[in-house]
Amino acid sequence: MARSSRVEVSGLRELGVRLQALGADMTKDTARKATGVAAGIVEETAKALVPVRTGLLRSQIITKRIPAGQAASEGATSLHIVTVRQGTKRRKGKLSGVGAPHANLIEFGTVHSAAQPFLRPALDQNVSRAIEAMATVVRNRVMGAK
Repeated sequence: MARSSRVEVSGLRELGVRLQALGADMTKDTARKATGVAAGIVEETAKALVPVRTGLLRSQIITKRIPAGQAASEGATSLHIVTVRQGTKRRKGKLSGVGAPHANLIEFGTVHSAAQPFLRPALDQNVSRAIEAMATVVRNRVMGAK
């Protein structure tokens, strides 16, 4: 059973109007960079929180950019998510290659093992820090810094 979390930030519509004045390319680049920086903070914490037995699960926690056409947020240019790489190929019904398809069993637990969440706590611990990092990126771009 898939579970998801959603974080909403207010004031983005007004910011979007101001960013549009800067040009579409700069707006898109700024949004990508801002969400990437925020996701990187969450990824770093998730890697610190994940239980380590072999290190495979930790190595498969990644930040992934979701293109605008696939982004669930209305009007989003693109966004980044922190996820766990599940596997690269399906061969004879099994995943092969790099991946950690057992991540959900660790995060949510099973009837035989207790949950050891690492993704949700990583987000919960960093909401303010991630929002501030996004604001800093946007502020720097709007003020002309790189």
